[in-house]
Amino acid sequence: MAATDKAATLTARRLALADPQIKRALALFHTGVAKSGRPPRPNGQPTIEIYSLLRMLGRLSSIEIYVQLADGRVAAAIDSLRDGLRLGYSIQSDMVIGGLVGIAIDSLVVKTMATHVNQLSEKDCLRLIDLANEWLTAPDPAIDALIEERTYMQKRLKEELGAANASLYESVSAVMTGRMNAVIESLRLPAWERKPLPELGDSDAETYVKAQQLDIVYANTQKAFTKDQVGVLLLGVHAAIIQYRWQHDRLPAGLDELKLGRLGLDPFTGKPLTYTRTSDINYELSCDGLKTLTQSVGQ
Repeated sequence: MAATDKAATLTARRLALADPQIKRALALFHTGVAKSGRPPRPNGQPTIEIYSLLRMLGRLSSIEIYVQLADGRVAAAIDSLRDGLRLGYSIQSDMVIGGLVGIAIDSLVVKTMATHVNQLSEKDCLRLIDLANEWLTAPDPAIDALIEERTYMQKRLKEELGAANASLYESVSAVMTGRMNAVIESLRLPAWERKPLPELGDSDAETYVKAQQLDIVYANTQKAFTKDQVGVLLLGVHAAIIQYRWQHDRLPAGLDELKLGRLGLDPFTGKPLTYTRTSDINYELSCDGLKTLTQSVGQ
C-alpha cells in the first residue's frame, strides 16, 4: 500500500519518510519554499507533469505533518503546515489550473492538522491563530491567477482567430477581456459583495464567448479560492477555541468571547461563523456559506 494512500498505516508513512529520496525532496522543499516564485515553464506554459509533481510534494508534506503529530512534535507539524501552505500559495497565482492545484495542496495539509487539533498546547494554539490571520491578510492569489489567465486567453484567441477572422477576433477579444477584467475587479471585493456578470447577448462575439463557458469556470474558481480561505480560517478558529479552553478550563459560550475580528467572519457572507457548544467538551463550528465544512471537535 502506498504511503500516500489515505488508508496507509503510520508505520507505512514512517517508512516513506525514511526513504533517502523522499528525505532529500522534503529537505529541498523546506529550504526552497520560502522563496517566491512560480512553477517552471519549459515551453512557456506550466505542464500537467509539473503540477502532478507539486501535488505529490503536497501529499508528502501532509504525511510529514501526520507523522510529526504522531510523534508529539506539534511545533514541527505547524512549521510543516506553514511550508505546505506556502507551496500552495506560490502555485495559486499561476493561472486557473495552478490555482486549483494549490488549493488541493492547501486542503491536504490543513485537513491533516484539523483532524488532530486536540493535540494543541496553548502555545501551539497561538501559533496557529497567528498563521491563520497571516493567511487572511495575504494578497488574494486569485487576482494574479486571473491576470495570468487573461494573458494566456488573449494569446490563444489570437492564434485561433487572429489570422482567419481579424474582425471577429477583435470583437471577441474585447468581450472576453472586458468580462475577465470585471471578474478581476470583483475579486478585490469581499466574496459576499461580488455580483454575477451580466448575461451575454446574441452577437457573434458574445455567442463565441458564451460557447467557451468561461463564466461558469470563473464563478467556480472564485468559489474554490474562497473555500480554500475558509479551511485555513476554521483551523485558526478551532485553535482560538482550544486556547480559550486552556485559559478558562471551559469552552466559550459564544465566539464573541474570543474577540476574533475578521477571523470569526464567514468569508462567503460576512456574518459571524456559527458556533454551538453541544456539551462541556464538544462544539460545532460551521461556515454558513459552505455547509459542508461543518466540523465537530471533542477534547
